[in-house]
Amino acid sequence: MFASDEEALAAAEELYGQYLAAENQLGAGGWNDISLIKPYVRGAALADEIQTAQDLSAKGYHQVGDISYDTATLQQAEIAESGQVVLTVYLCLDVSGAGIVDATNQTIDVGERPGRLALEIEFDDVDGDLKVDRSEPWTGSDFC
Repeated sequence: MFASDEEALAAAEELYGQYLAAENQLGAGGWNDISLIKPYVRGAALADEIQTAQDLSAKGYHQVGDISYDTATLQQAEIAESGQVVLTVYLCLDVSGAGIVDATNQTIDVGERPGRLALEIEFDDVDGDLKVDRSEPWTGSDFC
């Protein structure tokens, strides 16, 4: 599917950028339209997104500002015998520009949260389209 690791990383970054744009739109709209992110996620990542959206929407919260990322590194690219591609990417998520507010626009205290989060993200193309399948906080040395 990809001619090089650089091409694989570029595809993952392009998809993740689109996903974050949809995620920011979802949050700004009060997490009411999960269909915004469905073109970009599946599996465990989609299940987590649905649960989070239901929880935040039920509380009447919405997002102000945007989440972004600033560093991505391809950790592994695998191609199964079936031809399925699995990419594992280390990524630094920047949440410093976003917050959560209630229906009266009062900031919700989410406790201590770093401005940047180290994540391990898994992408796959199980159905022919590259999507985020898993997103987990990285527990090793902080690479952000």
